[in-house]
Amino acid sequence: MKPLHLILLVAIIFVTGPLPQLAAQQNRIWQFLPHQVATVNQRLITRNRLIDTMLKLKPLKKYQLMSDSELKDNSKLVLKSIINRLLLEEQFKQYGIKVEKGEIRQRLNAMIQHMTPFQKNLFARKLREKKQTIEQYITEAENDSDTVFDLKLRKFIKKRYPGKLKVSDDLCEEYYRIRQYAFKVPSGVVVRSIIISPDQFTPKSKDHSPLTVDHTITERANAKAKATASKIYEMLVHKKANFIELARKYGVPGSGELGTIFKNGSLGDAEALVFNLGSGQISPVIKLGTNYQIIQVESKIQAGYTPFLEVKGLIREELENKLISKFSAALVMQAKRTSKIIIYF
Repeated sequence: MKPLHLILLVAIIFVTGPLPQLAAQQNRIWQFLPHQVATVNQRLITRNRLIDTMLKLKPLKKYQLMSDSELKDNSKLVLKSIINRLLLEEQFKQYGIKVEKGEIRQRLNAMIQHMTPFQKNLFARKLREKKQTIEQYITEAENDSDTVFDLKLRKFIKKRYPGKLKVSDDLCEEYYRIRQYAFKVPSGVVVRSIIISPDQFTPKSKDHSPLTVDHTITERANAKAKATASKIYEMLVHKKANFIELARKYGVPGSGELGTIFKNGSLGDAEALVFNLGSGQISPVIKLGTNYQIIQVESKIQAGYTPFLEVKGLIREELENKLISKFSAALVMQAKRTSKIIIYF
């Protein structure tokens, strides 16, 4: 279930221009493409736009493994989606469809609220990997062309087909009964973590970006991170220090916030240790990736199914998206009958 590119939501990609070496590889792979790949009612689609869009969907290595015919088929498929988007954007203009940043923020906040605990956990992990807060994520989304397009499309369909996107509670409940397997939740624990990263002890430039460092500096930063985590653990166990206060003082951004860990192997060898902790208990220092963590268990989640009322909003979102896809496909077909589309490969 992926409303508004959920998951998310979770991956907003900005193409800032390829490095020279990468650009050379792209030129070799897509050498069959002309500079001008298509026009839609005299609007030009360039080779670079097509390639950039394809690289948002798959990494370069995936295309390198394709045969010539597979690559051409993929290129034509992605070009079709760009053409469809341009046709819809023309209709947005005709109907005066606009989206303000506040609307995007409101929509994303509502979507986050509709996530299941498992999806929220996945979303939080993605944010940690990107070293982002929710606020930073939403700010990026407000400037992301795909997110803006999706919200414009939703507004346009609602205006073009008044009342047609309404999904009843009964229909949502029927969907839940038929696909209840999709809402199965593994056992888990609600936790707070203090995360200490070697990056905190790595020299920074004036703009606070990490400098290129040698092996000795990296080892020193890792040792300091480990020692700091051990010191925090001692304060928690022997001095009964406040977990949240120490998280805010010593941890990376996001430390101390509530999160959920499910039995899915994400903790590696430490999974059994954490799941054997009782509510309120604290783990010893655990190394996960390059970071050192101390985990405090707040409560436990029993395996089962997410209740219908907790996912009703998510289901409604999914069913609305299916209707949007249906209506937008019909509008694209209609627009193509009166549009001049030329493809040059």
